[in-house]
Amino acid sequence: MVTLDTSFFVLHYSKDSDVLKRSRNALRKEVVESGLDVVDLSTDAARESGVLRVKYQEKISWGDCLIAGTHLTEKADVVLCEDSHFKDIREISSRKLGEFRP
Repeated sequence: MVTLDTSFFVLHYSKDSDVLKRSRNALRKEVVESGLDVVDLSTDAARESGVLRVKYQEKISWGDCLIAGTHLTEKADVVLCEDSHFKDIREISSRKLGEFRP
């Protein structure tokens, strides 16, 4: 299992060059129709996200803590992202797109 951050979809997943102009719902529909599993934010993931936010003394954004917390609770193998600061979160494994090998 791989956890993907939103910028991955915006920068790499969509073949549409004007993806930034589309609504959030349109992008979500494209992701859902892609066959990827989309999970809701669970209470456990939210709790884990808060623990990470406190542990890293707010150096990691809430959004990225939510990605990492979901990664941990879903027991994903890797976070696929373009943000280098995910490497700072020791509890997760992350790769940039060019580094990813399934």
